[in-house]
Amino acid sequence: MQLTLGSPIGKGRHRECYIHPENNALCVKIVYSTESGGDKELKRELNYYRHLGARCINWDNLPRYHGEVETNLGIGYAYDLITDFDGNPSKELDFYLRQAQQNADFAWLTPLLVAFKQNLETNQIVTMSLKPKNILVKQAHDGSRKLVVVDNIGEAAIIPAASWNRFFYHRKHTRLWQRFLTLLENYGYFAPAGTF
Repeated sequence: MQLTLGSPIGKGRHRECYIHPENNALCVKIVYSTESGGDKELKRELNYYRHLGARCINWDNLPRYHGEVETNLGIGYAYDLITDFDGNPSKELDFYLRQAQQNADFAWLTPLLVAFKQNLETNQIVTMSLKPKNILVKQAHDGSRKLVVVDNIGEAAIIPAASWNRFFYHRKHTRLWQRFLTLLENYGYFAPAGTF
């Protein structure tokens, strides 16, 4: 059966994201651009999801992958749809950083980052990069929040050492985290000394 997709809820460099028309707990990603490695990025991500599926990880900060689906736009790839308590799709971290920039209020961010970093490291989750546009802020009824990385998952190395070896993972993740903190500084967030 072919799914008919509505308007996209998000768009990246290579893929667009749609709400699954028959299951609002899922989203469907469609590759719309194979230029500059769109197919390679997808293949890398799917391989990495297979690797994660063989491990017992905590999925709090990462959507699960649910397989291929046929759509009116071609083959789609179904993932958990990250939503807030009200059922609406969660917004990008970039959205909240811009709000915080206007109010000069970043107090909420440090605990989220600490929990996010800890879960990524505990579960040895590898990403190509961490960017405010690739991370969603999921809000719960009680006002609590968590960060969920939704793009650039996996690694592009010919030998994916960070996926298999803690030493190489730590080296890679430390570099990525420092770059991420530098991006956050562009919004006016400066991590308290000794936090990370």
